[in-house]
Amino acid sequence: MNKIISANPVSAGLKIFQNPPEINIYDDVLYIPRIPGPHDSNYGIYDSYGRLVQTAGPRRGWPNFSLGQSPSSSISPSSSYPRATENSYFYGGHIGTHFGHFLTETLPRFWCAPHWYLNKKIICHSGDTIEKLFSVSWIKEIFEMIGLVKEQFIIFDRPTTVTSLLISGVSFEENHFSHRQFAEFCNRLGRKYAIDLGISDPIFLSREKFKSAMRTIEGEEEITSILSNRGFRIVYPETLSIREQMGLFSSDRLTSGFVGSAFHNSIFCSSPRGLALCYGNSYSTNFWLMDQVNDANIQYFSTPTLILKNSPGAGVPAEFTIDNPMDVANLVIDYYEDKIVLKEENNKNNYSKKEGPYLIKTKFDSFLQIDRQLGKIHAGSGVGPRIHKIFAYIYDSKWIELSTAGGDVLSMDQLDSVSNTLNFKMQTSQNEKTFSLKHPVTSRFVSTTPDGVVECNREYARAWEKFFLISTNQD
Repeated sequence: MNKIISANPVSAGLKIFQNPPEINIYDDVLYIPRIPGPHDSNYGIYDSYGRLVQTAGPRRGWPNFSLGQSPSSSISPSSSYPRATENSYFYGGHIGTHFGHFLTETLPRFWCAPHWYLNKKIICHSGDTIEKLFSVSWIKEIFEMIGLVKEQFIIFDRPTTVTSLLISGVSFEENHFSHRQFAEFCNRLGRKYAIDLGISDPIFLSREKFKSAMRTIEGEEEITSILSNRGFRIVYPETLSIREQMGLFSSDRLTSGFVGSAFHNSIFCSSPRGLALCYGNSYSTNFWLMDQVNDANIQYFSTPTLILKNSPGAGVPAEFTIDNPMDVANLVIDYYEDKIVLKEENNKNNYSKKEGPYLIKTKFDSFLQIDRQLGKIHAGSGVGPRIHKIFAYIYDSKWIELSTAGGDVLSMDQLDSVSNTLNFKMQTSQNEKTFSLKHPVTSRFVSTTPDGVVECNREYARAWEKFFLISTNQD
Protein backbone atom coordinates (compact mmCIF):
# COMPACT_ATOMS: atom_id res chain seq x y z
CA MET A 1 0.00 0.00 0.00
CA ASN A 2 1.20 3.54 -0.73
CA LYS A 3 2.46 5.76 2.06
CA ILE A 4 -0.36 7.37 4.05
CA ILE A 5 -0.14 11.15 3.74
CA SER A 6 -2.05 13.51 6.01
CA ALA A 7 -3.82 16.43 4.35
CA ASN A 8 -3.69 19.86 5.95
CA PRO A 9 -5.50 23.17 5.49
CA VAL A 10 -3.36 25.69 3.62
CA SER A 11 -4.24 29.26 4.44
CA ALA A 12 -3.31 32.19 6.65
CA GLY A 13 -5.01 34.39 9.23
CA LEU A 14 -7.23 31.62 10.61
CA LYS A 15 -8.76 32.53 13.96
CA ILE A 16 -10.89 30.89 16.64
CA PHE A 17 -12.88 33.12 19.01
CA GLN A 18 -14.38 32.10 22.35
CA ASN A 19 -16.34 35.34 22.74
CA PRO A 20 -19.60 36.00 20.82
CA PRO A 21 -19.72 38.25 17.73
CA GLU A 22 -21.01 41.80 18.04
CA ILE A 23 -24.63 42.77 17.39
CA ASN A 24 -25.12 46.32 16.12
CA ILE A 25 -27.97 48.53 15.00
CA TYR A 26 -27.38 50.79 12.00
CA ASP A 27 -29.58 53.79 11.26
CA ASP A 28 -30.50 55.17 7.84
CA VAL A 29 -28.69 52.62 5.68
CA LEU A 30 -29.06 52.16 1.94
CA TYR A 31 -29.90 48.69 0.61
CA ILE A 32 -28.71 48.06 -2.96
CA PRO A 33 -30.03 44.79 -4.47
CA ARG A 34 -27.85 42.18 -6.06
CA ILE A 35 -28.18 41.20 -9.71
CA PRO A 36 -27.81 37.51 -10.67
CA GLY A 37 -24.35 36.33 -11.62
CA PRO A 38 -21.06 35.50 -9.92
CA HIS A 39 -19.85 39.08 -9.36
CA ASP A 40 -21.72 42.30 -8.60
CA SER A 41 -19.67 45.05 -7.01
CA ASN A 42 -22.64 47.38 -6.54
CA TYR A 43 -24.85 45.45 -4.12
CA GLY A 44 -24.72 45.62 -0.34
CA ILE A 45 -25.68 47.59 2.76
CA TYR A 46 -24.17 51.08 2.79
CA ASP A 47 -24.23 53.63 5.60
CA SER A 48 -25.42 57.22 5.24
CA TYR A 49 -21.92 58.23 4.08
CA GLY A 50 -22.01 55.69 1.26
CA ARG A 51 -19.52 53.30 2.86
CA LEU A 52 -20.00 49.55 2.84
CA VAL A 53 -21.14 48.16 6.19
CA GLN A 54 -18.42 45.54 6.47
CA THR A 55 -20.30 43.14 8.74
CA ALA A 56 -23.20 42.96 6.28
CA GLY A 57 -21.28 41.68 3.28
CA PRO A 58 -19.99 38.19 2.63
CA ARG A 59 -16.26 38.07 3.24
CA ARG A 60 -13.76 35.28 2.82
CA GLY A 61 -10.18 34.38 3.63
CA TRP A 62 -7.16 36.48 4.49
CA PRO A 63 -6.32 39.22 3.57
CA ASN A 64 -9.94 39.81 4.49
CA PHE A 65 -11.73 41.50 1.61
CA SER A 66 -15.45 41.64 0.89
CA LEU A 67 -16.53 39.08 -1.66
CA GLY A 68 -17.03 41.06 -4.85
CA GLN A 69 -18.47 44.17 -3.22
CA SER A 70 -17.24 47.75 -3.58
CA PRO A 71 -16.13 49.49 -0.35
CA SER A 72 -18.04 52.59 -1.49
CA SER A 73 -21.53 52.89 -2.92
CA SER A 74 -21.81 53.61 -6.63
CA ILE A 75 -24.72 55.93 -5.84
CA SER A 76 -25.04 58.59 -3.16
CA PRO A 77 -27.34 57.72 -0.24
CA SER A 78 -30.32 60.08 -0.36
CA SER A 79 -33.72 60.55 1.22
CA SER A 80 -35.10 60.56 -2.31
CA TYR A 81 -34.90 56.76 -2.48
CA PRO A 82 -37.98 54.82 -1.33
CA ARG A 83 -38.03 54.00 2.37
CA ALA A 84 -38.79 50.52 3.69
CA THR A 85 -42.17 50.38 5.41
CA GLU A 86 -41.06 48.78 8.71
CA ASN A 87 -39.22 50.84 11.31
CA SER A 88 -36.73 48.05 12.07
CA TYR A 89 -35.41 44.98 10.21
CA PHE A 90 -32.97 42.11 10.79
CA TYR A 91 -30.29 41.49 8.16
CA GLY A 92 -30.26 37.89 6.96
CA GLY A 93 -27.15 38.17 4.81
CA HIS A 94 -26.63 36.62 1.41
CA ILE A 95 -28.65 33.47 0.69
CA GLY A 96 -27.78 30.97 -2.02
CA THR A 97 -28.89 27.44 -2.86
CA HIS A 98 -25.51 25.70 -2.43
CA PHE A 99 -25.76 23.53 0.68
CA GLY A 100 -22.20 24.02 1.93
CA HIS A 101 -22.19 27.80 1.42
CA PHE A 102 -25.59 28.11 3.09
CA LEU A 103 -24.15 26.47 6.21
CA THR A 104 -20.97 28.57 6.17
CA GLU A 105 -22.32 31.90 4.88
CA THR A 106 -26.02 32.25 5.78
CA LEU A 107 -26.69 30.17 8.88
CA PRO A 108 -23.87 31.83 10.93
CA ARG A 109 -25.92 35.07 11.06
CA PHE A 110 -28.65 33.45 13.15
CA TRP A 111 -26.53 32.28 16.10
CA CYS A 112 -27.95 35.03 18.34
CA ALA A 113 -30.95 34.66 20.65
CA PRO A 114 -34.18 34.31 18.61
CA HIS A 115 -35.75 37.44 20.11
CA TRP A 116 -33.39 39.50 17.92
CA TYR A 117 -35.02 38.30 14.69
CA LEU A 118 -38.26 36.39 15.30
CA ASN A 119 -40.51 39.45 15.39
CA LYS A 120 -38.83 41.27 12.52
CA LYS A 121 -38.86 41.17 8.77
CA ILE A 122 -35.61 39.72 7.39
CA ILE A 123 -33.85 41.71 4.65
CA CYS A 124 -31.45 39.63 2.58
CA HIS A 125 -29.49 39.57 -0.67
CA SER A 126 -29.58 36.81 -3.24
CA GLY A 127 -29.19 36.10 -6.91
CA ASP A 128 -32.52 34.27 -6.64
CA THR A 129 -36.05 35.26 -5.65
CA ILE A 130 -37.59 34.46 -2.27
CA GLU A 131 -39.93 32.05 -4.04
CA LYS A 132 -37.04 30.12 -5.57
CA LEU A 133 -35.06 30.04 -2.34
CA PHE A 134 -37.96 28.60 -0.36
CA SER A 135 -38.75 26.09 -3.10
CA VAL A 136 -35.54 24.35 -1.97
CA SER A 137 -36.86 22.02 0.71
CA TRP A 138 -33.82 22.04 3.00
CA ILE A 139 -33.60 25.86 2.99
CA LYS A 140 -37.28 26.10 3.96
CA GLU A 141 -36.87 23.44 6.66
CA ILE A 142 -33.71 24.89 8.24
CA PHE A 143 -35.32 28.33 8.50
CA GLU A 144 -38.40 26.74 10.04
CA MET A 145 -36.12 25.09 12.64
CA ILE A 146 -35.13 28.55 13.85
CA GLY A 147 -38.70 29.82 13.74
CA LEU A 148 -38.69 31.68 10.40
CA VAL A 149 -41.07 31.37 7.44
CA LYS A 150 -40.97 32.61 3.86
CA GLU A 151 -43.30 35.55 4.51
CA GLN A 152 -40.73 37.19 6.80
CA PHE A 153 -38.03 37.48 4.11
CA ILE A 154 -37.66 40.46 1.80
CA ILE A 155 -35.47 41.17 -1.21
CA PHE A 156 -35.92 44.73 -2.47
CA ASP A 157 -35.74 45.17 -6.23
CA ARG A 158 -34.32 48.73 -6.17
CA PRO A 159 -32.16 50.92 -3.89
CA THR A 160 -34.11 51.34 -0.65
CA THR A 161 -33.37 53.22 2.54
CA VAL A 162 -33.90 51.44 5.85
CA THR A 163 -34.54 53.41 9.02
CA SER A 164 -33.05 50.86 11.41
CA LEU A 165 -31.23 47.62 10.55
CA LEU A 166 -30.04 45.13 13.14
CA ILE A 167 -26.92 43.31 11.92
CA SER A 168 -25.65 40.32 13.82
CA GLY A 169 -21.95 39.69 13.25
CA VAL A 170 -21.38 36.29 11.64
CA SER A 171 -20.28 33.49 13.96
CA PHE A 172 -18.40 31.84 11.07
CA GLU A 173 -16.62 33.46 8.14
CA GLU A 174 -15.42 31.29 5.27
CA ASN A 175 -11.70 30.50 5.30
CA HIS A 176 -11.09 33.07 8.04
CA PHE A 177 -12.62 32.57 11.49
CA SER A 178 -15.15 30.79 13.65
CA HIS A 179 -16.69 31.63 17.00
CA ARG A 180 -17.42 28.91 19.53
CA GLN A 181 -21.04 30.15 19.46
CA PHE A 182 -21.43 28.79 15.92
CA ALA A 183 -20.86 25.21 17.07
CA GLU A 184 -23.06 25.70 20.15
CA PHE A 185 -25.88 27.09 17.98
CA CYS A 186 -25.65 24.27 15.42
CA ASN A 187 -25.29 21.62 18.12
CA ARG A 188 -28.58 22.84 19.66
CA LEU A 189 -30.28 22.48 16.28
CA GLY A 190 -28.85 19.00 15.92
CA ARG A 191 -29.99 17.88 19.36
CA LYS A 192 -33.51 19.14 18.69
CA TYR A 193 -34.04 18.20 15.05
CA ALA A 194 -31.47 15.64 13.84
CA ILE A 195 -32.69 12.14 13.09
CA ASP A 196 -30.29 9.35 13.95
CA LEU A 197 -30.02 6.84 11.12
CA GLY A 198 -30.01 3.97 13.58
CA ILE A 199 -26.76 2.62 12.12
CA SER A 200 -24.07 1.30 14.47
CA ASP A 201 -21.74 0.10 11.70
CA PRO A 202 -19.12 2.49 10.27
CA ILE A 203 -20.46 4.67 7.46
CA PHE A 204 -18.98 5.63 4.11
CA LEU A 205 -20.59 8.65 2.46
CA SER A 206 -20.69 7.93 -1.27
CA ARG A 207 -20.81 10.56 -4.03
CA GLU A 208 -21.78 7.99 -6.70
CA LYS A 209 -25.36 9.26 -7.03
CA PHE A 210 -24.48 12.94 -6.65
CA LYS A 211 -24.22 14.96 -9.88
CA SER A 212 -21.58 17.44 -8.78
CA ALA A 213 -20.71 20.52 -10.82
CA MET A 214 -17.30 20.59 -9.10
CA ARG A 215 -15.84 17.09 -9.39
CA THR A 216 -16.45 13.50 -10.46
CA ILE A 217 -14.66 10.40 -9.18
CA GLU A 218 -14.26 7.37 -11.41
CA GLY A 219 -13.76 4.15 -9.50
CA GLU A 220 -15.61 5.04 -6.31
CA GLU A 221 -18.11 2.21 -6.85
CA GLU A 222 -15.27 -0.31 -6.45
CA ILE A 223 -14.29 1.29 -3.13
CA THR A 224 -17.85 1.13 -1.81
CA SER A 225 -18.14 -2.50 -2.91
CA ILE A 226 -15.02 -3.45 -0.94
CA LEU A 227 -16.11 -1.48 2.11
CA SER A 228 -19.62 -2.90 2.00
CA ASN A 229 -18.17 -6.42 2.09
CA ARG A 230 -16.13 -5.42 5.14
CA GLY A 231 -19.13 -4.26 7.16
CA PHE A 232 -19.35 -0.58 6.22
CA ARG A 233 -22.77 0.92 5.50
CA ILE A 234 -22.80 2.93 2.27
CA VAL A 235 -24.87 6.10 2.61
CA TYR A 236 -25.84 8.53 -0.16
CA PRO A 237 -26.32 11.93 1.55
CA GLU A 238 -28.42 13.44 -1.25
CA THR A 239 -31.06 10.73 -0.70
CA LEU A 240 -31.51 11.71 2.97
CA SER A 241 -33.76 14.36 4.46
CA ILE A 242 -32.05 17.39 5.96
CA ARG A 243 -32.77 16.07 9.44
CA GLU A 244 -31.17 12.74 8.59
CA GLN A 245 -28.12 14.53 7.16
CA MET A 246 -27.82 16.51 10.38
CA GLY A 247 -27.50 13.18 12.22
CA LEU A 248 -24.74 11.68 10.06
CA PHE A 249 -22.09 12.32 12.73
CA SER A 250 -24.32 11.89 15.78
CA SER A 251 -22.89 8.69 17.26
CA ASP A 252 -19.57 7.11 18.15
CA ARG A 253 -19.38 5.25 14.85
CA LEU A 254 -16.88 6.33 12.18
CA THR A 255 -18.27 8.45 9.34
CA SER A 256 -15.96 8.49 6.33
CA GLY A 257 -15.99 9.51 2.68
CA PHE A 258 -14.59 11.94 0.14
CA VAL A 259 -14.51 15.41 1.65
CA GLY A 260 -17.32 17.70 0.49
CA SER A 261 -20.37 19.59 1.69
CA ALA A 262 -21.74 16.49 3.43
CA PHE A 263 -18.92 16.81 5.97
CA HIS A 264 -20.31 20.21 7.01
CA ASN A 265 -23.09 18.24 8.69
CA SER A 266 -20.59 17.41 11.42
CA ILE A 267 -21.25 20.86 12.93
CA PHE A 268 -24.69 19.70 14.05
CA CYS A 269 -23.14 17.02 16.29
CA SER A 270 -20.93 17.50 19.33
CA SER A 271 -17.39 16.03 19.11
CA PRO A 272 -17.94 14.17 15.80
CA ARG A 273 -15.62 11.42 14.59
CA GLY A 274 -14.70 10.98 10.94
CA LEU A 275 -12.21 10.28 8.18
CA ALA A 276 -12.13 12.51 5.10
CA LEU A 277 -10.45 11.55 1.84
CA CYS A 278 -9.02 14.63 0.13
CA TYR A 279 -8.18 15.49 -3.47
CA GLY A 280 -4.54 16.26 -2.74
CA ASN A 281 -2.49 17.17 0.31
CA SER A 282 -4.79 19.98 1.43
CA TYR A 283 -8.45 20.70 2.11
CA SER A 284 -10.69 23.72 2.65
CA THR A 285 -10.02 25.64 5.85
CA ASN A 286 -13.80 25.80 6.39
CA PHE A 287 -13.65 22.20 7.61
CA TRP A 288 -10.70 22.99 9.87
CA LEU A 289 -12.49 25.98 11.41
CA MET A 290 -15.62 23.94 12.09
CA ASP A 291 -13.61 21.12 13.62
CA GLN A 292 -11.73 23.46 15.96
CA VAL A 293 -14.84 24.99 17.54
CA ASN A 294 -16.69 21.68 17.62
CA ASP A 295 -14.02 19.54 19.34
CA ALA A 296 -14.09 17.25 16.32
CA ASN A 297 -11.96 14.18 15.79
CA ILE A 298 -11.98 14.16 12.00
CA GLN A 299 -8.78 13.16 10.22
CA TYR A 300 -7.96 14.24 6.67
CA PHE A 301 -5.84 12.12 4.34
CA SER A 302 -4.62 12.48 0.79
CA THR A 303 -6.42 9.81 -1.26
CA PRO A 304 -3.97 7.12 -2.45
CA THR A 305 -3.66 6.61 -6.24
CA LEU A 306 -6.11 9.44 -7.02
CA ILE A 307 -5.32 10.98 -10.43
CA LEU A 308 -6.68 14.21 -11.93
CA LYS A 309 -7.58 13.49 -15.58
CA ASN A 310 -8.40 16.96 -16.91
CA SER A 311 -7.79 20.67 -16.49
CA PRO A 312 -10.80 21.96 -14.52
CA GLY A 313 -11.95 25.55 -14.84
CA ALA A 314 -15.05 27.72 -14.88
CA GLY A 315 -17.95 25.43 -15.71
CA VAL A 316 -15.62 22.44 -16.11
CA PRO A 317 -15.67 20.03 -13.14
CA ALA A 318 -12.53 18.25 -12.03
CA GLU A 319 -12.47 14.65 -13.25
CA PHE A 320 -10.64 12.21 -10.98
CA THR A 321 -9.93 8.52 -11.38
CA ILE A 322 -8.71 6.05 -8.76
CA ASP A 323 -5.91 3.84 -10.02
CA ASN A 324 -6.14 1.33 -7.18
CA PRO A 325 -9.45 1.31 -5.28
CA MET A 326 -8.16 -1.38 -2.92
CA ASP A 327 -5.54 1.03 -1.56
CA VAL A 328 -8.23 3.59 -0.78
CA ALA A 329 -10.52 1.04 0.84
CA ASN A 330 -7.65 -0.31 2.93
CA LEU A 331 -6.87 3.19 4.20
CA VAL A 332 -10.44 3.56 5.47
CA ILE A 333 -10.50 0.04 6.95
CA ASP A 334 -7.11 0.41 8.63
CA TYR A 335 -8.11 3.73 10.15
CA TYR A 336 -11.35 2.23 11.47
CA GLU A 337 -9.43 -0.70 12.94
CA ASP A 338 -6.86 1.72 14.42
CA LYS A 339 -3.98 0.30 12.42
CA ILE A 340 -2.69 3.58 10.95
CA VAL A 341 0.29 5.13 12.68
CA LEU A 342 1.83 8.20 11.08
CA LYS A 343 5.48 8.47 12.00
CA GLU A 344 6.86 11.80 10.94
CA GLU A 345 9.39 13.95 12.72
CA ASN A 346 7.69 17.34 12.88
CA ASN A 347 9.62 18.88 15.75
CA LYS A 348 13.06 20.40 15.39
CA ASN A 349 13.58 20.01 19.14
CA ASN A 350 14.54 16.42 18.40
CA TYR A 351 17.72 17.75 16.81
CA SER A 352 20.67 19.32 18.58
CA LYS A 353 23.51 20.28 16.22
CA LYS A 354 23.10 23.95 15.31
CA GLU A 355 24.96 25.74 12.51
CA GLY A 356 24.83 29.35 11.41
CA PRO A 357 23.92 32.08 11.06
CA TYR A 358 23.40 32.17 7.30
CA LEU A 359 21.68 34.51 4.90
CA ILE A 360 19.21 32.99 2.45
CA LYS A 361 19.71 33.99 -1.17
CA THR A 362 16.99 33.48 -3.79
CA LYS A 363 17.21 32.43 -7.43
CA PHE A 364 16.86 36.12 -8.34
CA ASP A 365 19.98 37.20 -6.39
CA SER A 366 17.86 38.80 -3.66
CA PHE A 367 17.82 37.88 0.04
CA LEU A 368 15.08 37.05 2.52
CA GLN A 369 14.37 40.06 4.72
CA ILE A 370 11.59 41.98 6.45
CA ASP A 371 10.36 45.54 6.55
CA ARG A 372 9.69 46.22 10.23
CA GLN A 373 6.46 48.05 9.41
CA LEU A 374 4.80 44.67 8.80
CA GLY A 375 7.30 41.99 9.74
CA LYS A 376 6.28 40.05 6.64
CA ILE A 377 9.09 38.16 4.92
CA HIS A 378 9.90 39.25 1.39
CA ALA A 379 12.94 39.19 -0.88
CA GLY A 380 15.03 42.25 -1.55
CA SER A 381 18.43 43.91 -1.57
CA GLY A 382 18.65 44.45 2.18
CA VAL A 383 18.70 48.25 1.92
CA GLY A 384 16.50 50.64 3.93
CA PRO A 385 16.12 52.05 7.46
CA ARG A 386 13.36 49.58 8.40
CA ILE A 387 14.91 46.56 6.66
CA HIS A 388 16.13 43.67 8.80
CA LYS A 389 17.92 40.65 7.40
CA ILE A 390 16.55 37.18 7.92
CA PHE A 391 19.11 34.87 9.51
CA ALA A 392 18.93 31.10 9.22
CA TYR A 393 20.18 28.47 11.64
CA ILE A 394 20.51 24.84 10.52
CA TYR A 395 19.75 21.89 12.80
CA ASP A 396 21.38 18.57 11.82
CA SER A 397 21.03 19.54 8.15
CA LYS A 398 17.30 18.76 8.47
CA TRP A 399 15.65 21.89 9.90
CA ILE A 400 15.98 25.61 9.26
CA GLU A 401 15.00 28.24 11.81
CA LEU A 402 14.39 31.78 10.52
CA SER A 403 14.72 34.84 12.76
CA THR A 404 16.10 38.38 12.89
CA ALA A 405 18.77 39.84 15.13
CA GLY A 406 16.15 42.02 16.81
CA GLY A 407 13.71 39.20 17.49
CA ASP A 408 11.01 40.62 15.21
CA VAL A 409 7.69 38.80 14.92
CA LEU A 410 7.68 37.19 11.47
CA SER A 411 4.88 36.28 9.09
CA MET A 412 4.67 35.03 5.53
CA ASP A 413 1.99 35.03 2.85
CA GLN A 414 -0.09 31.81 2.81
CA LEU A 415 1.33 30.72 6.16
CA ASP A 416 -0.70 30.78 9.37
CA SER A 417 2.33 30.78 11.66
CA VAL A 418 3.22 34.10 13.30
CA SER A 419 6.24 34.02 15.61
CA ASN A 420 9.70 35.44 16.18
CA THR A 421 11.04 32.18 14.75
CA LEU A 422 9.69 30.25 11.77
CA ASN A 423 10.76 26.64 11.31
CA PHE A 424 10.88 24.62 8.11
CA LYS A 425 12.18 21.28 7.00
CA MET A 426 15.30 21.55 4.87
CA GLN A 427 15.05 19.61 1.60
CA THR A 428 18.45 19.56 -0.08
CA SER A 429 18.75 19.13 -3.85
CA GLN A 430 20.82 16.31 -5.32
CA ASN A 431 23.75 18.58 -6.10
CA GLU A 432 23.50 19.94 -2.51
CA LYS A 433 24.09 23.49 -3.71
CA THR A 434 20.46 24.53 -3.29
CA PHE A 435 17.72 23.65 -0.85
CA SER A 436 13.99 24.15 -0.36
CA LEU A 437 11.94 25.17 2.66
CA LYS A 438 9.07 22.77 3.37
CA HIS A 439 6.50 23.56 6.04
CA PRO A 440 6.22 20.64 8.50
CA VAL A 441 2.42 20.82 8.81
CA THR A 442 1.10 21.86 5.41
CA SER A 443 3.89 20.17 3.39
CA ARG A 444 3.92 23.27 1.15
CA PHE A 445 7.13 24.87 -0.10
CA VAL A 446 8.27 28.46 0.28
CA SER A 447 8.50 30.27 -3.03
CA THR A 448 9.78 33.67 -4.10
CA THR A 449 8.87 35.59 -7.26
CA PRO A 450 10.92 38.07 -9.33
CA ASP A 451 9.10 41.00 -7.70
CA GLY A 452 10.09 39.87 -4.21
CA VAL A 453 6.89 38.20 -2.98
CA VAL A 454 7.59 35.29 -0.63
CA GLU A 455 4.78 32.82 0.07
CA CYS A 456 4.37 29.30 1.39
CA ASN A 457 1.90 27.61 -0.95
CA ARG A 458 3.69 25.47 -3.56
CA GLU A 459 3.08 21.73 -3.77
CA TYR A 460 6.41 21.06 -5.49
CA ALA A 461 9.91 22.47 -5.23
CA ARG A 462 10.86 23.86 -8.62
CA ALA A 463 13.18 26.72 -9.60
CA TRP A 464 11.41 29.48 -7.67
CA GLU A 465 11.36 27.29 -4.56
CA LYS A 466 15.15 26.82 -4.45
CA PHE A 467 17.47 28.86 -2.22
CA PHE A 468 21.18 29.22 -1.43
CA LEU A 469 22.87 29.50 1.96
CA ILE A 470 25.36 32.36 2.33
CA SER A 471 27.64 32.21 5.34
CA THR A 472 27.76 35.43 7.35
CA ASN A 473 28.49 36.95 10.72
CA GLN A 474 25.57 38.41 12.63
CA ASP A 475 26.46 42.07 13.06
